[in-house]
Amino acid sequence: MTNDGRFKPGQSGNPGGRPKSEPGFRDACRELSTKALKALEDILKSKANPQARVADHLLRHKAQCG
Repeated sequence: MTNDGRFKPGQSGNPGGRPKSEPGFRDACRELSTKALKALEDILKSKANPQARVADHLLRHKAQCG
């Protein structure tokens, strides 16, 4: 690294690369995400909770607008 905080040409700022994740971590996250989204969908579709209906509307509007 040079004195001004920049790396010399050809020198990596991360020579070890990105750390490897635990085996199966990504798959476990995907599975849990699917379950969490399903649970959230069930809560938002509940007619008993007026706040959930408002949240459902806002989330759907945000999803459509991007």
